[in-house]
Amino acid sequence: MKRIIYIIFCLHFLLLTSCQLKHDNNYFNGSIETVEFTKEQDLKGIPIELNDAYRGAMLVYDSLAIIESGENDYMFAIFNVNSGNKIGKICPIGQGPDDFLRASVSSQQFQKLEDDLCLWVADNMDKYVLINLNSSIRDSSTVISRKITNMAWAKKWANTFGISFILDHDYILARSQTEQLYKKIEDGYLPVTYHLYKGNIDTCEKDFVIYKKALIPQEVNDYYWIATCLGSYDAIRPDHNKVAMGMNYVGQLNILDVESGTLKGYRLKDANDFKFLTTHPQASCTIYYPNISADEKFIYAHYNGRKIQELIDTKDTDESAIIHVYDWEGNPIVCLHTDKRFANMSFEPTQKYLYVKDSNQDIYRYDMNFLYK
Repeated sequence: MKRIIYIIFCLHFLLLTSCQLKHDNNYFNGSIETVEFTKEQDLKGIPIELNDAYRGAMLVYDSLAIIESGENDYMFAIFNVNSGNKIGKICPIGQGPDDFLRASVSSQQFQKLEDDLCLWVADNMDKYVLINLNSSIRDSSTVISRKITNMAWAKKWANTFGISFILDHDYILARSQTEQLYKKIEDGYLPVTYHLYKGNIDTCEKDFVIYKKALIPQEVNDYYWIATCLGSYDAIRPDHNKVAMGMNYVGQLNILDVESGTLKGYRLKDANDFKFLTTHPQASCTIYYPNISADEKFIYAHYNGRKIQELIDTKDTDESAIIHVYDWEGNPIVCLHTDKRFANMSFEPTQKYLYVKDSNQDIYRYDMNFLYK
């Protein structure tokens, strides 16, 4: 009798596994491995005080913090995190050739030009500029060291790129989003894809298809949810060889090898999969990775783990105090628990510090050097 029960259990397990693999294979254009974090560590942060107004996304490199300014004339303010002083501002707001109506630093790409630190900024329209931060601070102006134009996404796509990375030799790696074609059926959408452009939007040398087809969730008439349910927050390794994608609503980290084109997914044990999004309403979905940052060794993925409905019911923010650390082979290294909840983070690679910022705009610093010993 026990043997019969065991056989029935095994058959049931194989059936469930087979169904999950079928749904995974229907959507994801790569292999998927189940992972689990077995090591945990608590972290205590140090508060960082800045002496001027700021808001929104934050990036930190060495002693410089670049944060949305909250001002009407410039997009970003530059602070010294050691002194707390505001020491510069970049990206003037306007309609001139070197002005910005919108600006994004979501690619988190710093670059050294001799002794100067530079940062790539996208205007989310048609150009990318490399801003020399040190010269901009010295000259009290936005000093542009390099500019890439002719990248108007509207020539090819209905929506702006989800993110773009500037590679060597004038290559741009840009991710298009789920887009609607002509009618609201599965074949009426283009799925998420990375495109490798050479110098301009008209020269696409290679496509990296992330999903074989768009996922149509239960709210089939909600185009915004269709366009975002497979969304991710992405980061590129400094050598440009790999891209990490922390999925927002599927418990999975994807890693794309840019050289080989290999795509692999690392699914958290017992996390929601693709099928869940097709059979459950948006409010019952879990927020997984709303933010990631990375260096040459590790991927820092901000983990939320709360249902959308819970946030609605409690009128709470989507902050959390958990960070999943992976290596670039997808191995789970450690689950970190910070003593402060936060909404935005930035890993600083020269001193191995992790900076986080909460919804009250308070900033804290955590020392990550213990991971590198």
